[in-house]
Formats: sequence, C-alpha cells, structure tokens
Amino acid sequence: MGLVRTLNCFQREWHQSSNHHKGLVPDALTQQALLKSELVVACEEVALLQGRILDLHQTMVRLQREQDFHREQSVCVEAEKRVLWKNLTQLREHEQRLEPALTRLTQAHQAAFRVRTRISMETKHLQREAEQLQRDDESGQCTIDNSSALRNEERGFKTSGLTTETNEIKMTKSQRTRCNTICKENQDGAKLPDKNMKTRSTHFTLTCSFRAHRQPISNVEVHPVRRLLASSSDDRTWRLWKLPNNEEKVVPLLLSADGHSDWLTSCSFSSDGDRLATTSGDTTVCVWDVHRGHRLLSLVGHSSSTWGCAFHRSGLSLASASSDRNVRLWDLSTGRALCVLRRHGNAVSWVHFLPQHEHFLLSSGRDGALVLWDVRTRACHKAVQGHKTAVNHCTADDTGLVLASCDVGGVVSLWDVRSFHSPLFSIHTAVAANQVSFCPGGSEEVAVAGGDEQVRVLRPSSSHVTELSGHVGKVCSVRFDHQGDTLLSAGADGLVRVWRRSEQ
Repeated sequence: MGLVRTLNCFQREWHQSSNHHKGLVPDALTQQALLKSELVVACEEVALLQGRILDLHQTMVRLQREQDFHREQSVCVEAEKRVLWKNLTQLREHEQRLEPALTRLTQAHQAAFRVRTRISMETKHLQREAEQLQRDDESGQCTIDNSSALRNEERGFKTSGLTTETNEIKMTKSQRTRCNTICKENQDGAKLPDKNMKTRSTHFTLTCSFRAHRQPISNVEVHPVRRLLASSSDDRTWRLWKLPNNEEKVVPLLLSADGHSDWLTSCSFSSDGDRLATTSGDTTVCVWDVHRGHRLLSLVGHSSSTWGCAFHRSGLSLASASSDRNVRLWDLSTGRALCVLRRHGNAVSWVHFLPQHEHFLLSSGRDGALVLWDVRTRACHKAVQGHKTAVNHCTADDTGLVLASCDVGGVVSLWDVRSFHSPLFSIHTAVAANQVSFCPGGSEEVAVAGGDEQVRVLRPSSSHVTELSGHVGKVCSVRFDHQGDTLLSAGADGLVRVWRRSEQ
C-alpha cells in the first residue's frame, strides 16, 4: 500500500507540473548550459570593449603628444612673430629717420645731373671751337692769339685761364690715381672690411649635396673617430653616411635603422663611436649599435617628447632633455634613470657635457635659461637667464671654457663658463637660429643654422659673418668635420650640403 500511495503522489505532482509549464520541465543541466552560453557572449563583449578602450587610450596619448608639439610650435611661431613685428617697426622708424636724408640725396643727385649736363654741353662747345680754330689755322684766316683771347672772353675767364685749366687737369689726374688705387685695393682684398659691415665674401664653397631623407632632417652628427656622418629625420629613421673626400662627389649610405614610433629630434655618438643615441617625439631615448644597427636599449621615463641627448665621456651614463621640463641621467648598464634634474620652467631643448670638464652638464630651455649642472652632486652649479626668447641649442668649444647658445629670435651668444653672468659676444643673425657649432681648435669660428635658409659662419673677434646660401627651407643643423675644413649643413629640404673651406 505504501508503494501505491507513493506512485499516486508522484503522478499527481507530475500532472500538476506538466499543466503549469505546458512543456518540458527544465532541469539543472539545461539551466547550466544556458548560463554558460550567456557567459561566453558576455566575455566576448568585455574583450571587445577592452580592445576599444585600449585603442582610444593610444589615440588619446598620441593626440596629447601632438597637442604638446603643436603648442610648442605655436609658442615659437608667436615668438618669431613678435620679433618680426619688432623688426618691422624698427625698419619703419628707420625709414622715417632716413626720409629727409633720401630727399637731400635726391636733390643732390638732380643738381649733379644738371651740372653734368651743363659741363657736357660746354665740352662739346669747346670741341667745336677747337675744330674751328684748327681749320682757321690751316686756312690762315686768323691768329692763335686772337682766337685764344676770344675763347677766354666768351668763357668769362681772365688772362690766368690757361693756368686754371692746367690746375684742373692736374687735379683730375690726382683723383684718377686715387680712384685706381682704391679699386686695386678692393680687387686684391688687401684691406679688411669696415667694422660696420657684417657680411663679407664667403670662405666656403659648396662641393656636393645629397638627399639623406625624404622628410626634414632634424640633426646631423659627425663620428668622433672616423669620417662618418649620422642623420636623424622626421621619417622616424636614422642613417649613417661616409663623408666624401676632397675629390669625391658621391656619398655612400652605410646603414639605415628605424625603431621609434614618432619623428626623430636628435642623434648623438658616444665618445668611442660604437654607440648612437636618438631622441624622438614618442618620449623615449634609444641606444643603438652603430656597427650593426641593432637597438641596445630603450630608455622610458619622460612624459613628453625628448629633444636632445648626450653621452658621458666614460660611456656609462647618458643625459636627455625633454618637453616635460626635466633632464634625466640614465645608467646605461641597467637602463634605469639615475636622477631627474629639475630647474627649467619650460621644455628643455638640449643637453651637452663639457669637454675637459666631464662632471658638468649644460642644458638650455624654452624659458630662455642656460643651466650648468654638477652631475656628481646632481645639483645646479650655475644658471643664467641668457635669452629673451626660447633657446634652441647650446654647445661648448674643445676646451669647455667657452659656451655658445642660440634662440628663436636669431640671437647667438658666447659665454665664459667661469663668469656665467653676461655674454662675451652676442649678435643677431636671422629670424631664428636653430643650431650652433664650434670649429675644432677653439672658439674662433662658430657656424649657425638659420631659419632663413642661410648658413652663417661667425668670427667673434672681428664680428665678421660669412653667409652660405643653398638650402630651400630652414636649416636645422650644422657641424664641422674633425679638421674644421669641411662644414656640413642639413635642413627641412632633406638634403645634406658639404661646404669646403676655400682660400680667399
């Protein structure tokens, strides 16, 4: 009876369940399968959303870097605009000051032209009279004395007219001798130009040029030991070239490497020439093997574009400059930052270790300041607000005692590292001065890459400026070779031009 009751109870419950669900009764396995399928769909949607979020983050970072770059460019353009407007105002004032002088010169020119015309007419009249006298002498119609008296009376002269004419002839010969002497001196180049003249004939001749990159070249660097040249460009690559000799016109490409995800801003060799460091808009600094073109290190730590780098003479550390207003010192054995140097109020544009003073590091910034760091104490040794506009570049001569800097306003200044307060020499060269380079052997010559398509060679001792024309677009970088007889320039046209020193 117990089994019968149990069977009846089961049949009633099954009948009720069938009427309630009107179909199959879901069991635990079916529910679990449904939940698993929903979970798989949800996981796929989460992975898709994560990929989209990562893409958006990368796009945002890229846009931020581009925004920082364009902001810096706008600051430079604004500074150049102010300089141009100031120059235009000065030119207008100068024109107003010179207007009375121009008026006087015009009047004097007109008066001299009238005098010249009158003298020409009198000369022709005298020639006709002389011809007439000659004909009269031949025909015997009159005497020479009467003709001379008649001529002197017509010209308003007294009896001393012959002496006056003789003095005029002597003075004319003296003036002619003086003019010939001056012309000869100018042709032979025996005298130096006047101090007020800032431009003279060039001492360099263009021997060859070659296309190093398809896009603008940001920097060129000469190998410290061999006759090699490294170039970095906006096309995200750096290349190694063999420098031509005196008679060579073809420059062979030895190596080309890429690895940065954004434009390259500079390159720098180590003291032994075995490694090359590059900076880029992707915020990293890369160290390369020059012989093979392999990337040895990628230094990550800056939060904005890196603009310049320099190896320590020992080759164990590296300094880098960035738009994040910081200078970082890196340990190349570990790839980690040793310290962060903070002093600049704007982007740091360049860094340079002083020759013969390996513990001092020079940096320049968009705030117009030059800072000398002691890397032993990792502190600021000296600082000066040396420029009124953003400083593009800084360097030192072979002794490390004379420094050079240039800014977006076109001002080039030389500094004594021992008295780092006021410049030894300062000159305005162009709309913008992008880079400076000392000639090996001292500070007698300084090459300047100008924003007006000109390369200039300054001689601070005499304030002479030699201008070299040939680039199309701004000149971004200049470098002397080891002997100082060859000057290399590169610019926005993607060309490297080779200038040889020529005898004057």
